[in-house]
Amino acid sequence: MTSDELAISVDHLPEGMVIHLGGTLDTRTHHLLDDVDVAGRRVVLDASGLSFCDSSGISALLGLHKRAESLTLRGVHGVLARVLRVTGLDALFEVEG
Repeated sequence: MTSDELAISVDHLPEGMVIHLGGTLDTRTHHLLDDVDVAGRRVVLDASGLSFCDSSGISALLGLHKRAESLTLRGVHGVLARVLRVTGLDALFEVEG
């Protein structure tokens, strides 16, 4: 799945799935993440390619967390890392590197 500003690729693995994000996760693109079927699956979200994430993107991550069996964030950096830390959401999500 892609838009002009967000690229999403999904690797399906026997133990779950890895979602790779690239670009901007914001009010114009968050619905693309909402459309990924993660129901009951273990999910690793690779955020290393994200260049920006606003409150709509954070909301999409929370929705993903609710729909998945488990959610691990990988490659969190920059603004997203600071927002997760300041809001305390880094305690909700399992965050790797």
